[in-house]
Amino acid sequence: MVNPHAPPLQRSGAPLNIPSLRSLWRSIVSNSPTAAIDKSAAYAMLDTQSNDDLLLIMDRHTELIPLLWEYGLASTGRWQLGVSILSRPLDMEAWHTGRARRQGRSRETVAAALSGMYARSTGDSVREKSRVQKLRKLRVEELTLRRSRLAALRMALSDMQTNVGNNPTLPVPPPETWAYAQTLPAKIQRLSADIQSQITLVNNRIADDEPPFVPALPPPSQIPGGTNPIPHACILQHTKNTYFPYERMIQLDLDEGLRALTSLGLFDPTAFTHSGVNYLDYALRHHSENVVRWLISPRSAPPNPSIAGGRTTALPPLYTPQDLLTIDTRMDAVIDDPDAENALATCILSDWRPMFWALWDHISAPAPDGLGPFDASALNVLGPNEQGTLCSWITAAQAERLRATHNLHLGTIPPQGGTGGRAWHVAAAAANTDFMAFLARTVGTDIDDADFRGHSALWVASRARDLGTARALLAHGAGIGVDVIKLVLKDLTIPPDVFLTLFFQRAGVNVARQPWLHGVIQNLSDGIRGLTVRTRKDVNALKSRARRIIEFLYRGNGVAVPDAGFRDNQGRTVDRLAVQLGLADMVYYLQPKAGGRNGRADGAPYRLRRRARVDYRL
Repeated sequence: MVNPHAPPLQRSGAPLNIPSLRSLWRSIVSNSPTAAIDKSAAYAMLDTQSNDDLLLIMDRHTELIPLLWEYGLASTGRWQLGVSILSRPLDMEAWHTGRARRQGRSRETVAAALSGMYARSTGDSVREKSRVQKLRKLRVEELTLRRSRLAALRMALSDMQTNVGNNPTLPVPPPETWAYAQTLPAKIQRLSADIQSQITLVNNRIADDEPPFVPALPPPSQIPGGTNPIPHACILQHTKNTYFPYERMIQLDLDEGLRALTSLGLFDPTAFTHSGVNYLDYALRHHSENVVRWLISPRSAPPNPSIAGGRTTALPPLYTPQDLLTIDTRMDAVIDDPDAENALATCILSDWRPMFWALWDHISAPAPDGLGPFDASALNVLGPNEQGTLCSWITAAQAERLRATHNLHLGTIPPQGGTGGRAWHVAAAAANTDFMAFLARTVGTDIDDADFRGHSALWVASRARDLGTARALLAHGAGIGVDVIKLVLKDLTIPPDVFLTLFFQRAGVNVARQPWLHGVIQNLSDGIRGLTVRTRKDVNALKSRARRIIEFLYRGNGVAVPDAGFRDNQGRTVDRLAVQLGLADMVYYLQPKAGGRNGRADGAPYRLRRRARVDYRL
């Protein structure tokens, strides 16, 4: 079955006679006198097929792969195998050097983190300090490499704009190179922002140390530069938008054809695509389930005659569980910064939830060598952004599973994750009420924490007009702050009566720390002043809604009754403030009633000598 997530198939529409093609292939490989004629006839049959048709034939009829491969590569050049970023020996050597160092840095980071955790648990402050210093050093090295990539991007853009564009003697670059150059400014901006965010994150962690073990990192402009492993000119020369045949086969999830190509030595599953992405990451991005399961499953060696019965021996998978967590998804040779750090992060970023759990089970299973499951939590395998995305769709049962079995608690993600807030804010923005129930049970004390904008999770839910999520947050003990009330009163798109009714249903909750009606009326007046289209219709609509809110507060709940006689810092009562602001429609509900009900001590009603004149120029 063709992968439904792949780009549409390009079919020729002409049926191919497979039995006849098999007969011609047998004649060719047997060196019959008519082999040359049979090859021409076979090529003529294949000329009627599209590239996708040829790939489907390779997957379903693997015995014809040699014929199809020779036809596509040697005769017509359909496969375009010569297009690659790493087409020169020196570039390959530089890439291997950079990749080895990056993998070594990843292993050193893991070892330092585990050693630091052990030192902290045993109270060894000296060892803990040395481990923290080691981690900071590795992080600075990583930032240095990213800065060198940034410099290479700027060099590439400058080269395209000056040397190539203004020199008529140079050959005109292919259209793919110009298309690549157009993306450089955005990539430069994204990489610069990423470097700055990484520096901020490291400095925040340094600030949490008591006492600080190492000084804070300098800004990007002061980080020493490094040597880019691949010259930017090589990137420009070999940037193409064409597909390899096996890249398209991965898109279509044709695992049988890829297995056959691998057995024939025509495909290396551990290599990289023409754009520098490893094939596992490429398959994950295209939701090619069969290819992914083939890459991570154990392999079988050819039958061994020395073993009784000729049984096969098991070989390690092409990508081990450790590879899924530590292997980089892009080559160091590519100057673009990696989009993800490991296979799990790719599953989250591409929103492939079933495969995320399949990979997690694969990683967590006991190893064949008896060493037990790989400790995923020790690596912090998911960064803040991936953890934030995970909080938007994970269920309570799945979150409990991660916490109980791997000590990975999504409720403690740092504020930099996801939407800039903690798990509460991400779950509220995504209306993930099931996950909020898990958070209330495990980290309920953090429910009112503010994100980096200063807003609570209840504010996020109210801003999204999500009454169900707001009700769930209140059920879990969320506090109603003044910012939430102001949001409901000022935002014309939120139905205020429904939210206010929900808020006041919580008995005993201090919903505000300022006199209620003063804040209500002042905020409504500010809303009128802030209207961009100041028409009579808009003002009347806002004041009509204000009248309903005041009626609700005054008559329906009685919350405003003890507040009616309160004077603000200018000595104004609520009714005086309403008259002064021109909100005449509210006065009826704000006047103290005859008989001493609510308001003035002498019991005399407050009467207006004339109806307050509404000033629509507010």
